[in-house]
Amino acid sequence: MEDHSKRKKPSGCFVTTIEEKLVPKLRHDLQERGFTFSQPPYTHFQAKKASLSCSLYLSGKLTVQGSGSEEFIEIVLPSYTYNDASFDPHIGSDETGKGDFFGPLCVSAVFVNKESLPYLQKLGVKDSKEMNDTRIMAIAKDVETHTINQTICLFPETYNRLYARFKNLNKLLGWAHFEVLHKVSLKSHCRKALVDQFANPRLMEEIVSYKESSLILEQRTKAESDIAVAAASILARAAFLEGLKKMEEDFSVVLPKGASSAVANAALKIARESGTALLDKVSKIHFKTYKETLGRL
Repeated sequence: MEDHSKRKKPSGCFVTTIEEKLVPKLRHDLQERGFTFSQPPYTHFQAKKASLSCSLYLSGKLTVQGSGSEEFIEIVLPSYTYNDASFDPHIGSDETGKGDFFGPLCVSAVFVNKESLPYLQKLGVKDSKEMNDTRIMAIAKDVETHTINQTICLFPETYNRLYARFKNLNKLLGWAHFEVLHKVSLKSHCRKALVDQFANPRLMEEIVSYKESSLILEQRTKAESDIAVAAASILARAAFLEGLKKMEEDFSVVLPKGASSAVANAALKIARESGTALLDKVSKIHFKTYKETLGRL
């Protein structure tokens, strides 16, 4: 169990993650403590008592702020965070880079058990989308060192070749997720796996069946609220950032993240100055941005 009494309290808003099965119990306990409830968008509920406010989001993220928050964190929350008694060891997987025109697609899987759980909690592991890139890079090595994990990093030339073979991004993602989950399962001897659902669940089910795998696979949306999936999201994001930086250094180009107008302008600059052969090496060529860039030459 995480020792909240030793955690440095943030000056503003405290953030943690609550397991889905504990949501009704938390609501009941807050009602017993005299909290009043509302339900803003994307939340299970928001509970207030005097100037103390708690918001539980559908992702599992719980925010606590206001006067009395330190007492609430130290006395109430410990029974709702992951602990050795309730935690079921499992593997989680997530990906980064599928929406980025430049750079690799990175997919990671992480096994979390009762031994690694407290360390990851104290490290502050959560969904990488809730962290800035500096923080992600600061803790990714610790996550990698203290867990059994696997990452696949598909740089554009490999990615484009595989995309031409699969002819569908979700099928490519399904293959990559299975590969990292399978390898971590073999290393950890754990069969239970959780995937952040990115397509029709039948896709992954068919892959597991076709591979005659013994994985017991669960898929759900917003699975990044799970600590194993969150840890995987951190490793995948770190691998993406490292890969993008390496490509910039290797090819002496600037490669913005995402798929914005800045990305489109960078693509046009590369194509005009270095040719489409280089653009093919640094980008995902099935993106609309690629076709539009060629049309602007």
